[in-house]
Amino acid sequence: MERKDSRSPVGRISAGTHAVITGGSSGIGFATARLLVSRGARVSLVARDAERLEKAARKLQDCGGRVATASVDVADQDGVDKAFAGLVERQGACDILVTSAGITHPGYFGDLSPEVFRRVMDTNYFGTLWPIQAVVPQMIERGRGSIVGISSLVGMYGTFGYTAFSPSKFAVRGLLESLRDELTPHGVHVGYVCPPDVDTPHYAYEQPHLPAEYKAFANAMAVMPPEEVAGEIVRGIERRKSRMVIGATNQLAVATFGLLPGALHWYVDRVVRKVRRRGGSGAPGRGDRRFLR
Repeated sequence: MERKDSRSPVGRISAGTHAVITGGSSGIGFATARLLVSRGARVSLVARDAERLEKAARKLQDCGGRVATASVDVADQDGVDKAFAGLVERQGACDILVTSAGITHPGYFGDLSPEVFRRVMDTNYFGTLWPIQAVVPQMIERGRGSIVGISSLVGMYGTFGYTAFSPSKFAVRGLLESLRDELTPHGVHVGYVCPPDVDTPHYAYEQPHLPAEYKAFANAMAVMPPEEVAGEIVRGIERRKSRMVIGATNQLAVATFGLLPGALHWYVDRVVRKVRRRGGSGAPGRGDRRFLR
């Protein structure tokens, strides 16, 4: 499932390209950075944890990469503006922005505090918006650039157990779809990728918090390595794709449930009934209210 702007030329990544990647110290962000370095790009990594950032930078430098870092919370607009200004001063204007930073906290709706919903939205949506706002003026002025955001398969349709996370990824998708139409006339490519479960620190964090009902219908889905998502991101940049749903099965599911939304609800209801008949569900209520910081 992909959409490509046939009016725009293919954009090859070459030596001298400056790519800024939020959430670049691990997971999808780091895998994308490593692939871009292999193409000769200069890479700037943005993340909160300074120690993890430096470790990631050293790994890329060992591969011959020219790397800069900025430690900042992407939910902090002023901090993002200052960090991006510093990176541009050190590495040159941003040619590629990949917004990979994000957090998650699944669970039953009644177990999630208001702070969970607020923090997840601040990081996933506003943490995508602020970096984009920091680079768009220069991209418009130069008449080129590429922006790719990370939505999710659960950003394509609401998902049991993800009442905090799924809406934040819907918001990311809506932002990027709107931006695509607005920035295309300026020569700026905008796209988003919708991966399924990916083998990242966030995936490991989620496991003890996932409702039994979600686990039952997620068992059929393979966990994807971050390198596969990174490959799709880089191909999407080069081919100027606007939407990337990874995996033939996932593409089929998105197409089917888009045309027949009742089919998705029927399937989910059926799985939920099975789980609850076996007594495998956890009752929504006042549960664990911690979330990833």
